[in-house]
Amino acid sequence: MAATANDAALHEHLKRIEGYMRGCQLLAHPRKRTALRAELARFMRENLDAAVDEWVRQIARAFRLERDPARALRDSIRAATERWICHIEDPDNVETYQYLRLHTRYSFISQFHASRFLASQMRLRAIFANLIRSGYAAKPKRREALLSLLQQEFQERVLHITDFFVEAREEELREHEESYRRSVDNAPAAIFELGYDDGAILDANIVAERTVGYGRDELTRMHIWDLVPASEHANLQRLFIDARAGGHS
Repeated sequence: MAATANDAALHEHLKRIEGYMRGCQLLAHPRKRTALRAELARFMRENLDAAVDEWVRQIARAFRLERDPARALRDSIRAATERWICHIEDPDNVETYQYLRLHTRYSFISQFHASRFLASQMRLRAIFANLIRSGYAAKPKRREALLSLLQQEFQERVLHITDFFVEAREEELREHEESYRRSVDNAPAAIFELGYDDGAILDANIVAERTVGYGRDELTRMHIWDLVPASEHANLQRLFIDARAGGHS
């Protein structure tokens, strides 16, 4: 995936996560190419198909997937894991997180809770960990070093995924708010947003501004009864209380 102007935000995100991990003393292994990283990447690639096949079998049962979705999921997770392996081998290769950042916003995984995706990732890490234990049974020191690096990289991945899901939901909420704001502004009737407790004007649409002759900045320093003659204040306040009691305020 080619770099874009939006990568500045991703760069800040990556630095923030690295700072958290460093501050919490979770970076036991240096974030640069090393022989241990190369060995772990090589082992994961050699066992990638076996790990993914086992993962699909387990996840298909857990999530009750039919055959065709499971087959498509296999291709997707294999490609995603290969990108992760590239990052493990070379921490400067962040393509895996460029994809994840997009996918938590627009792809299949964005349709589900973050916990579902994280649970599936935990299962994949466990499968690789078991393969390492089996493959390095006769080399306990190397086995533990590889498991330690795998755990560090997985912890980093979990932090990224968690933040990506949160950022995606925040972006979705902003888009909904902007859409709501446009629909309110373009409504043909005057619309006021009022404070629940005191009738303070929190917002108003364009038609409301034109109707009462005040701009939005002025209106948000007023209460709704400021817009009617003093003789009508009591009636309007009763209407407001009744509307609030009926859940329509």
